[in-house]
Amino acid sequence: MNAVRYAGGTAVRSAAEAIAAALGVTAMPAEIPVTEPAELLLIGCQDGTMTPALRHLLSTADPAMIKSAAMFQASAVPWSCWQEAAAILADRGIRMRPEEFSCRRELLFLNRGHPDRRDLSAAGKWAGKLVQKQS
Repeated sequence: MNAVRYAGGTAVRSAAEAIAAALGVTAMPAEIPVTEPAELLLIGCQDGTMTPALRHLLSTADPAMIKSAAMFQASAVPWSCWQEAAAILADRGIRMRPEEFSCRRELLFLNRGHPDRRDLSAAGKWAGKLVQKQS
């Protein structure tokens, strides 16, 4: 089984839901801890921002429950919170996968209409490939 958690607005929630649908699980906000064993925890952030809820989720992650993790984001800026998340998880003994997914999100007049269907389809395909690689 896999788990999907996200922190941010509508864009990252849309990406999380597309990823979860591709994996047959339910996307949940970062405030909800992982309570069942997960081969892969897919973590979503917005604009490379590590929110307090996401930081708490990662810093309390149980390595007996989570085998590895991967990062995705919806972003209007070229920043990533992968390194910060990887460092937090490494302290917990959980491996962060190097593959990261990022799609554009709308912000004011930038990236109007994103994430769109192609972005969300790409997110689902990315997650499917990650799961196939770990099998």
